[in-house]
Amino acid sequence: MLVILRPGLATFQPAALLVLLAALGFANTLIITKKLTRTDTTFAIIFWMNLIQLPLALIASNPLFVTKLGLAQLPAVLGVGISGLASHYCLANAFRWGDASVVVPLDFLRIPLIAVVGWWLYGEQLDVFVFIGAALIVAGILWNLRSEAARAVRPIELKTQR
Repeated sequence: MLVILRPGLATFQPAALLVLLAALGFANTLIITKKLTRTDTTFAIIFWMNLIQLPLALIASNPLFVTKLGLAQLPAVLGVGISGLASHYCLANAFRWGDASVVVPLDFLRIPLIAVVGWWLYGEQLDVFVFIGAALIVAGILWNLRSEAARAVRPIELKTQR
């Protein structure tokens, strides 16, 4: 978060704290999704998530935005909707079959990948902080996966020693 906010390099904007709030909200979503995979189907999780998020999204938006869409924008809107549903479906299934300590770090890989897509498709500038952030993410993922692998080996070693 500090790499994104870059404190001390620019004038601090209080709105930058929204990044922290978004991270906390995302963490809560992941925790709740992981817990729900124990008792509910993937489709039920997605259905209830959308049922809850729709009114919340409409509060901060113009509900008549649909009337302003042209036919040329329809494929993009459908693509975003289908991609969003597919990503939640895949994440819920990943939590169902995998450990959260592996699933979540791998999900974080999308952040540097999005930076590359922004550079490639939209001409976004890649600065040193993008690479520092990407390096921190990859290092954290490798550290986490290594410690999980070591933790998984320890119980096996204890069983074989008995």
